[in-house]
Amino acid sequence: MIARPLSLRVWTQTLAFAAALLGGAVVWIWMQSNAEWRAHQARAYNAGVLFYTGLQNGTAQAKGVSVALLSDADRALARAGRFRDISGVPRAARETFVPVLADAANARTGAPLTMVILSPDLVYPLADLPNRAGQTAAETTGAVFRTLASYCSDPVVIAQLGRGPWVRVEAAAVWGCDAAPPICACLRRCWRRWGWRCWSRC
Repeated sequence: MIARPLSLRVWTQTLAFAAALLGGAVVWIWMQSNAEWRAHQARAYNAGVLFYTGLQNGTAQAKGVSVALLSDADRALARAGRFRDISGVPRAARETFVPVLADAANARTGAPLTMVILSPDLVYPLADLPNRAGQTAAETTGAVFRTLASYCSDPVVIAQLGRGPWVRVEAAAVWGCDAAPPICACLRRCWRRWGWRCWSRC
């Protein structure tokens, strides 16, 4: 017995059902990745807030963040403003200088924070940082961490609180490419290398 071919109506209904399923899957993936991305940025912001308060008060840093004193030789280079010559900095690194002002309402005990971000491939857009009346130094530092986590790079970050010693900040688990949600990390790495061609590679 010869099977009868499916009618055009059946094919149309089948394709419409498949398209609806595919569309629903795409929307779910987009919503899930967007939620994960926002959570990633929020974790980075909170880590930045804790970083500032930890430096100021000697309290614990967030998970994935560690602070270490620079060596004597590197501290001398930092004091001289020769940040690109510090050990471990990528060759021809791009420098982003971030001055964080002390709290206006807490000038006696607060201290300004200086951060220097040395990236192998980009300068970070400081103009995007929030700046509102009454914003604390800890909140500004949180915004800096969130900006770092929003771009795919592996920077070397050094910092100085007030007139204290220069320190190296290790937080790849917070702002590194691999710290981003899987889909976001893939797209960020792909865009960084291939531009528009990344859609066929990720």
